[in-house]
Amino acid sequence: MTGCVPLARFCAVCFACATIAHINAHDVAPGGCPAHNVAANTTIPAQPVEERRAALGLSDLERQEAIAQILKEKRRVIVSDLARRFGFSESSIRRDLSKLEQKGQAKKVYGGAILASSTQHELNYQDRLSRSIREKNAIAGYAVKLVRPNQAILLDSGTTAMQIALRLPESLNLTVVTNGLAIFDALSEREGLSLFMLAGRYRPASRDLVGPMLVNAVKQFAVDIAFLSVDGFDATYGLSTTDHEVAEVTRAAMSIAARRVVVSDSTKGGRRAFANICPITGVDMIISDKQLDPATCTAIRETGVEVVLV
Repeated sequence: MTGCVPLARFCAVCFACATIAHINAHDVAPGGCPAHNVAANTTIPAQPVEERRAALGLSDLERQEAIAQILKEKRRVIVSDLARRFGFSESSIRRDLSKLEQKGQAKKVYGGAILASSTQHELNYQDRLSRSIREKNAIAGYAVKLVRPNQAILLDSGTTAMQIALRLPESLNLTVVTNGLAIFDALSEREGLSLFMLAGRYRPASRDLVGPMLVNAVKQFAVDIAFLSVDGFDATYGLSTTDHEVAEVTRAAMSIAARRVVVSDSTKGGRRAFANICPITGVDMIISDKQLDPATCTAIRETGVEVVLV
């Protein structure tokens, strides 16, 4: 263990997470901190020195209450940011977030957490793209097997629909209709398919288009299969999503499809999001993963809707 040295000799990162062990481990010369590649005496503008110093004395409960308050204000937190802010390890912060999730105050997501009540708000596209990757791949693999040569299909802007798009064989001579810009980009140079991009109001965070213009545009088509992503599916509440405009687009897509297939991982099962789309019987099939709650699965099957778990 090193001897006592002035705090000015520690970098901003070390000082921001200055447990005694961490301080001793990062005793450095005034020239800077090689562990964090920052100069000595560097400050973190978002977190004043006085606030960082006070944070070191917080109990676990006080720290969790402080994180809950930040969640209320910002609606999303990042583990690494909180670790620097409060001076604790990332594993400690993850435990704090787990406690808040148990209390219904937070919902853990990749790299951090969102406010629990924000089931009414959509995560951005990149956040959704990085979640439940294995499950989405398996769901997409099964979904592609439903597609036959020369069919017309609709892919919404969901991240599971993106995985379907990436797996579509060029040999099927398909017509694809979508409101997802990411899906359009992925298919725009593919041979052997006819691609239609629906026009509407662009939402950058979701990389999709919505609105009355798009709803009207959808109704100009007829497709064999519509692959639909939802934020919640439940035998009683039906299908739901986080945005009322997305709900309108989904209903329009369902109205033009001979077969309506929901592609959503098990985290959406038994969940009720902000905007209702339709009763569960409004679709023909739900493809999900094997982690789906058995009671939710049974209840949906009892309505006559086919549930496939992959």
